[in-house]
Amino acid sequence: MVLASMSLAAALALARSMLSQAQSGQFDRSELSSTMSTELTQAQAAQMAGRVGSLGKPLSFTLEGKQTKGAFTKYTYRVAFAEATVDEQIVLDGSAKVAGLWFTPSPVVAATGDASALALAKTLLRQAQAGKLDRTLLTAGLNSQFDTATVKEMAGQLAPLGTPSSFSLQTRQVKSDGTTYLYRVIFTSDAYLEELVLDKHGKVEGLWFKPTQ
Repeated sequence: MVLASMSLAAALALARSMLSQAQSGQFDRSELSSTMSTELTQAQAAQMAGRVGSLGKPLSFTLEGKQTKGAFTKYTYRVAFAEATVDEQIVLDGSAKVAGLWFTPSPVVAATGDASALALAKTLLRQAQAGKLDRTLLTAGLNSQFDTATVKEMAGQLAPLGTPSSFSLQTRQVKSDGTTYLYRVIFTSDAYLEELVLDKHGKVEGLWFKPTQ
């Protein structure tokens, strides 16, 4: 197969295959260019698996860009998972062999409401660590779920982590009845995901914290 005859569907299928191989850390070297095969050591393959292996099954692939330079063509796909969104860049040479492969966190385009949602996420984390939630921020349904025992258990899990060093928005899902924000929260010795669900009135109807691993 030559690159000129590769359809977008074929390129997508190859990108999906490369993601699956990267998640396992085991590559079909026959699909790689000779240079790529030489440069991609087993240690590097294992590191790649460590970055994307735990993300699970992708929910969607979206072609974000296609660039051709000489004999090489680079495709950029935005790959959505349940808890993260990743950009996969795959470079094909003139024989449709994979000459480059990278996975990087996808940037989330800023939107109205992000700043207030982030401030709320930080506030709720502090309150959860202290075991004292401001229940006026919660919907009636979530308020009933967060009984005394649940809040105490949450505080026991989160308080030892200390003050977070950073919050980064991983995904934002907007629906007619509200918005779901997923943050990656970095602490000194651990990293957590905080999911914040706001209803259409801005009330918190969902709040979860869990380790990234």
